[in-house]
Amino acid sequence: MYLFLITFLILYGGMHLYAFLKLRHAFQPQPLIRWLLFSWMSIMTVIPLLVRAAEQLQMERSALFFAWPGYLWMGFLFIFCSILLFSDVVHFFCKVTIRYVPLRLAEHISSINACRFALVVALCTSLYAFIEAGRIRTEHVVITSSKLPPSLSRVRIVQISDMHIGLLLQKSRLQRILAVVREAKPDILVSTGDLVDGKLNRDDSISGLNPLAALTAVVPAPSGKFAIIGNHEVYAGLPQAVAFSRAAGFTMLRNQSVQLTNGIAISGVDDRAANSESPSDAIR
Repeated sequence: MYLFLITFLILYGGMHLYAFLKLRHAFQPQPLIRWLLFSWMSIMTVIPLLVRAAEQLQMERSALFFAWPGYLWMGFLFIFCSILLFSDVVHFFCKVTIRYVPLRLAEHISSINACRFALVVALCTSLYAFIEAGRIRTEHVVITSSKLPPSLSRVRIVQISDMHIGLLLQKSRLQRILAVVREAKPDILVSTGDLVDGKLNRDDSISGLNPLAALTAVVPAPSGKFAIIGNHEVYAGLPQAVAFSRAAGFTMLRNQSVQLTNGIAISGVDDRAANSESPSDAIR
């Protein structure tokens, strides 16, 4: 645990320091602005830890207060630093090339211009990503097969994945997703990992998520609902995540197969992150 915290703080803190030095060099801000920027980045470095701590203490409002700016900033910073690192590599090779080939590129690809360009691109990309994250996309795939039982002419399977129900995905968005699922009229509903997110309580209350499980439980799927373990189920607490999935109406398939009454067999395999856990939760 301590090794993870130290590694996280070194890497995430290093990203902040890298971005801070680049911004200071590119914009030469006044001392007050520079101090505010440094303070902001210092706070943002530890925000993810505060979110986890608030979740464990069941302080949902505090966790949300920290999570929204913290995770949005994390996404922006990752994009910004990635572009900066790429531009630094390009700038280095250009400087080496200019020594041997007399090209007038140095002033156009200076580190200052690169930092300003990276800032604009990161801001625009982050805004686009935030808007896209709010949209619900569906993909309709038709698969023809001669292996269906003779009694079946068609089976409609609806797959949901990476729902991450928890701190940031709450009732309103879940209702929108489930409305799309209902509209598809699934015969079989499958969840292929990461149904839940965050740190769930160590008791059976599932950190107040039972009302969200109830919303999923009433979605009709005549031939059944099935789910597998993703890595975030392990992070959230595997027993609690399994309990939530079952409360949501899913049969958990943990390296198991089940034969449906219509002759179709469905198999589920745990994510590798669950290898250290004992798959003692049998099919219900």
